[in-house]
Amino acid sequence: HNNMIDAYEWRFLLAGPTSTLVSKPNPAPLWCTDKVWIEVLNVGRLEKFMGFEDHFSTHAKHYQEYFESRDAHQFPLGDPFKDKLSTFQKLLIMRCIRPDKITMGVQDFVSETLGQKFIEPPPFDLGECYKEASVT
Repeated sequence: HNNMIDAYEWRFLLAGPTSTLVSKPNPAPLWCTDKVWIEVLNVGRLEKFMGFEDHFSTHAKHYQEYFESRDAHQFPLGDPFKDKLSTFQKLLIMRCIRPDKITMGVQDFVSETLGQKFIEPPPFDLGECYKEASVT
């Protein structure tokens, strides 16, 4: 993987936060669940995400729009994180705020890094399948 993905970031994407400690108050309890806030606090401990929890608090309205978006997997982050994070790193934010959109986000990541052909199913040819089939 040529060190394209940080091991701590990979672990966070797969397993989520390691702590349930709430070190700062939830800035938007009307829409931001405790689970979302705990995830945001934890992702903010990763090197490239330092300060994200403060950014989230300051821009809570923006992240409410992200949270409520039908296309959250394509919703832009606020500055400076919009340009600071890689497509992979943005998946971690998605995991925090909209985990239901991770599959779509991963498809976008794979398409961007490996190519569209890696997310499209191969064409199905019934005639070819019949030729390859055998009676057993």
